[in-house]
Amino acid sequence: MKVIGSNNKGKRNNGRSHVRATPPEESRQPIAYAAANSGSGTAGVARVSANAHENVPGVSRRPVDRLDESQIRRPGSRAKRRVKIIVTILLVLVLCVAGLAVGLGYYVSTIDTIFPNVMFEGFDLSGLSLGEATQMLINLGYENNADGISATVVFPDNTEFTVSGPEVGLSLDAREAAMLVHNFGRDGSFADNAITYVRARLEPTELYYLGNAAVDDTVVRERATVYTTAFNDTLLDSHMQIDENQITIFKGTGMLPVEASSVFDLALFTLMRAIEENTHLTANYIPQMYVDESIDLAAVHRDIHVEPISSSFVYEVLPEDGTGTPEGTLVIEDTGGVNDRTIVMGGTSSAIGRTFDLAAAEEMLLNAVSGETVIIPIYDVYPPYTQEQIDELVFRDTLGELTTTIGGSWERLQNVRLASDMINETILLPGEVFDFNQTVGIRTRARGFHYAGAFLGGRLVDMPGGGICQVSSTIYATLLLTAIVGEEIEIVERRPHGLTISYLPYGQDAAIAWGLINLRFRNSFEFPIKVETIVDGRNMNVRIIGTKLHDTFIEVEMVPIRTIDFYTREEETDELPYGERVLWTPGQRGQVVETFQRLYSADGELISRTLVTRDTYNRQDRVTRVGTHVPEVPDSPPPDQQPPGDSGGGDNYPGDDWEDDG
Repeated sequence: MKVIGSNNKGKRNNGRSHVRATPPEESRQPIAYAAANSGSGTAGVARVSANAHENVPGVSRRPVDRLDESQIRRPGSRAKRRVKIIVTILLVLVLCVAGLAVGLGYYVSTIDTIFPNVMFEGFDLSGLSLGEATQMLINLGYENNADGISATVVFPDNTEFTVSGPEVGLSLDAREAAMLVHNFGRDGSFADNAITYVRARLEPTELYYLGNAAVDDTVVRERATVYTTAFNDTLLDSHMQIDENQITIFKGTGMLPVEASSVFDLALFTLMRAIEENTHLTANYIPQMYVDESIDLAAVHRDIHVEPISSSFVYEVLPEDGTGTPEGTLVIEDTGGVNDRTIVMGGTSSAIGRTFDLAAAEEMLLNAVSGETVIIPIYDVYPPYTQEQIDELVFRDTLGELTTTIGGSWERLQNVRLASDMINETILLPGEVFDFNQTVGIRTRARGFHYAGAFLGGRLVDMPGGGICQVSSTIYATLLLTAIVGEEIEIVERRPHGLTISYLPYGQDAAIAWGLINLRFRNSFEFPIKVETIVDGRNMNVRIIGTKLHDTFIEVEMVPIRTIDFYTREEETDELPYGERVLWTPGQRGQVVETFQRLYSADGELISRTLVTRDTYNRQDRVTRVGTHVPEVPDSPPPDQQPPGDSGGGDNYPGDDWEDDG
C-alpha cells in the first residue's frame, strides 16, 4: 500500500497498493449488512376421524373431546421460528463485530508508535515514536533530498536549461514528514483506524510527503524567457539562390516562434512532477510546425526548363533563276540521270535545352532536415540531332551495295555501261520515285545503244540496248539489301524476267522493256539517297548511299518452290528451206521461287523474316525447227533489206514479249 501525504509530490512505485494518508472529505462509516433466508416449510397435519375404528372388531368405542388450539399444528409456524433464530444469530454476530472493531479502534488510538510495515520514501519507520522517526530522517539526510530534485527543458535545436529544487526555494522538514507517518491511521473513526491498522499488518505501506512544496517561480520564468528568445533567433525561413549550374536551397526550420509563457508552463509543470517523484525530469519542448510554401520547385522548374530544339532535315530545289530562301547549308548540284537541278539541303537550326530533375529535387527537399542546405544541379539537355550532325548524316552511309559480272558480247557490255552512266549519281529526295525508263530513255542506235541479246518471244535475239536489264536487276537486288521493302524503300513497279537469268539468284532480277516493263521505286527514308551505278571492266557495281539510323543488316533468302521441266519438240516452218533443221530454242527449266528479307541486329540476332515476292519463271521448250519452204525462181532480184527491228537509227518498238536482256 502506498500513501501520499500531499497532492503536490509523489515518488517511485514499488508495485504496492496505494491509499491516501489524509482522510477523505466524508468519513467512512461501517456498513452492516443483515441477511435473511427466505424458505417455505410444510408441516404435516394429523387427520383425526371419529369413525376411524368404528367397524374394527375388538375395539371399543369412546367419545373424543374437542381439541384445543395448543394441540393443533398450523402450516408455516415452524418456518417462522427458523427465521427468528437466524435473525437473532446475525444480530449477535454484528454486535460482536462492531464491538471488536470499536475495541480494536480504541486499542489503535492508544498506540503511540508508527504502525507496523510502514515505510517513508524508502525509510523503514515502523514501530518508531514521533521523535525517533524525526531523528532517524535527519540522520539519513532526508532534509537534503531537495538537492536532487530538478527539471530540464530541451528545445528542438538541443539547447536546454535546468531549474533545481533549491533554486526555487524547495525545502524538506524531517519533523513534518515524521508527523505525517506517525499520524497515519489515526485521523479517522475507530472503525476506519482499525481497518487501516489491519491492512498495515497484512501488507507493507509506503508513504511520501511533499513538505513545503511551495516554489518561487521567478527563476523558472526568467530562464524560460531568456532561452525562448535565443531559440526564436535561430528560426529561419527557407530561402533559395539560383546560379548558372545549380539551385541552392536552405531549408528553414518550419517552426512558428515560441511563446515564453508556454515554455514557462512546461518547465514549472515538469519541476512539480520532479518534486512529486523526488528525482530529475527532462521535458522536450515541441513548437508548432507549419508547412513552408515559400519554395515552389514546380514554379522554378517552369522558369528554368527549356526544351531542346532538335535539328531536322530539310531540302529545297532552287528555281532556275536561283531565287528562294533555303534553310539548309549544303548546296548540291544534282545532274545525275535526267536531273539538272540545284538542291539546298541540310539541318535546321538546333538549340540546347536546360532543366533539372523536378521529382528528385522535391524528394531531396522533403527529406532534408531543418537548417540543411540542398544543392540541385541544373544540366544541359542536348537535342537528338544538332544542325551539324544532320549535315554530317547526309550521304554518310552505304545502305546497300552489290556487284554482278557482265557476260556476253562487247556490244552488250557497252549497252550496260551506257545505261549505268545515265543513272549514276541520281539523287532521290524523300518521297521521290526513281523511274528506270524515264532515266535511261528509249534505246536506239541513234542514242548510242548497240544490238545485243534480248528476250523476244521466249528466244534470245539481238535488239538495240540488249543487256541493260542487268543494270535494272542489279539495282533491284541492291535495294533488297538496302531496306525492308515497304518501309524505307517502296517498290512501285517491278517484274521478273520471263525466263531465268544467270547473273543473279532467282527472285532478285527486274526486267525492262521500253513502254512496257519498268522498274520504279520510292525513297521513303527521312533523308535523300543517291544511286551509284559504275561499270568497272566486266563488273556492274551498284551502291545506294544515304543515312543509316539503325545498326542492322539484311540478307536475302531465295526459297525454291517448284521446278517446271521443259519439253523437246519439233515444229515446221516455211521460213527455212525444205529439209533444213535448226535448233530454235535450246530448252530451259522454269522455276517458282519465293524471296525473303532477313533482318538482323548488329550482333547477328534475327529480328524479322519478310516475304517480298513469289516469282514464276516460264519454261523454254527445246524446239527444233524443220524447213518446209521450196523457193521459187524470182523474176527479179529482191531489194536490199535492213537489219530486223532497225530502220536506220530510228526508234525501236518491239512487241509485248520483248525484254532488254540476254
